[in-house]
Amino acid sequence: MDGGNSTGVAAVGRGTSFLDLPEGCIFHILSFTSPIDVCKFSMVSPSFRSLASSDDLWERFLPSDYRSILQSSAEPPSFYTKKGLFRTLCTRPIVFDDCRKSICLDRKSGNKCYMLAARDLSIESSGSPHHWAWIKHNGSRFPEVAELKSVPALVIRGEITASMLSPATTYVACLVYELKSNVSGCLLVDISVSIARTAILAPTICLKPNVGSHNHHENGSEMLGVRRPKSRRSDGWLEVELYSHEGSKNCGSEAISIQVKGGQTQGGIIIQGIEIRPMNSEIVEPAKPNDVPEGSMVNDRKSLLKMKGG
Repeated sequence: MDGGNSTGVAAVGRGTSFLDLPEGCIFHILSFTSPIDVCKFSMVSPSFRSLASSDDLWERFLPSDYRSILQSSAEPPSFYTKKGLFRTLCTRPIVFDDCRKSICLDRKSGNKCYMLAARDLSIESSGSPHHWAWIKHNGSRFPEVAELKSVPALVIRGEITASMLSPATTYVACLVYELKSNVSGCLLVDISVSIARTAILAPTICLKPNVGSHNHHENGSEMLGVRRPKSRRSDGWLEVELYSHEGSKNCGSEAISIQVKGGQTQGGIIIQGIEIRPMNSEIVEPAKPNDVPEGSMVNDRKSLLKMKGG
């Protein structure tokens, strides 16, 4: 906030500090800030810290549908407070919807980040064991991933409803995958994207980071209109950006559809899913078995919904 004094507490009027305002007024002001701002304000004084940790305030930063997400999660997180739940969602992706999606939050803004699992995607010929195999992968947040054997044409489609995303937020969609040592060729694929049935421009991408061509930069940068993965993610997977899109303030029920289409491919590709996250947000890795985020606790599903308003 502007106009802060030397003690870090904003002056509201002559002889009046920010802390002199009624508690309800301070709460109302904080509800229009961001999670990281609230954490900074909580260091002003002990009384302010209590207000900045209230369940009512932190519920404002949680997704409006968080209860239904927890109910549909195979392993719902446990928590003492809504602030603890927020921290958990910022450090551990929650798998839900019959293990077909995951959600986490950007810790600075609270904006939502989703990954559509391979099982949630429409993968052509995925039901044929001659073309695709559904396998377990230790590095995946989902129970299974799709491993390509051989297909005459690589076609992968994903779809998400715009209203699921945080409003007025620029999102990027990335294919999250792995390449085995036996993969061959440049693996060029075309991307097509439509929003509310309106097609938008999308690039041609190469799934292979190092194509061995004199036209390829070692840092993986784009050349000749072809986009390539630049580096591995912090969780070890490869990713390549498919498109970016700025959401409107009023996200409607229109669908955002993404299609990845390539030619004949002879195995070597493992698909974890398509991640749709706010631009410049950090990648959240799956939690290790012994990870217990601050503010959380071990509990059962019924207790999760005993929070205020549950």
